[in-house]
Amino acid sequence: MYPYHYFFTTKDKEREAYENNLFWFNDALHYPEPLYPFDIIWDEAWFLALSQFNTRIFMIPPVYGVDHRIINGNVYISPVPVTDPEEVQKEFHYSWKGLVTIMRTGTGCMNSGKKDARDYFRY
Repeated sequence: MYPYHYFFTTKDKEREAYENNLFWFNDALHYPEPLYPFDIIWDEAWFLALSQFNTRIFMIPPVYGVDHRIINGNVYISPVPVTDPEEVQKEFHYSWKGLVTIMRTGTGCMNSGKKDARDYFRY
C-alpha cells in the first residue's frame, strides 16, 4: 500500500545500482515506530522540503537532499550525493559567497537592503 518509489528494487538494474551505492540507515529518530501506509504524507512533506532547501536555499555542497525507502513500515534514508566535481565547486562558491556577505554586513539582512537571507543565495 506504499507508493512504488518507496521500495528497494531489483527489477530496474540502473536503480538497483544506484540504491546499492548509497549508505542507507534507519531513521528511527523521526520514525521510532513503523509508518502506516496512510501516514506517508508526513514523510512526503519533509522529504520534499528538506531536498528543496538543500538544493535551492542552503545549497549544501556535497548533497542534493535525501532519498527514502520503506521496508516493513520502517523508513530508511540516504543522502543523495553530488557526483560531478565541478558542481560541488560551483555550489560551494555560491554558498560561501552568500555566507561571507551575510557575515560582513554584521546584522545579516536587516540593514543591507535585502529582503531576507534568501536574496544572498542563487536559486
